Amino acid sequence: MKIKKNTFLITGATGFIGSNIVEFLLKKNNTVYVLTKFSSIKKIKKKKNLRLIYYKKLYEIKKKLQRYKF
Repeated sequence: MKIKKNTFLITGATGFIGSNIVEFLLKKNNTVYVLTKFSSIKKIKKKKNLRLIYYKKLYEIKKKLQRYKF
């Protein structure tokens, strides 16, 4: 999948700093991908230009990210 300009991948988006970075980037009309554990999805509010990439086991991260070109 080709990623366009002004697209960001954020890890740790459910924490204080990460969540504020996500909010800042979304306000600037960027597309934000969030890499998070499946169990943390409930902490993230759905918004325009916000995409979730979630995993259940650590070994799934590499496979999931290979689909994208950040």
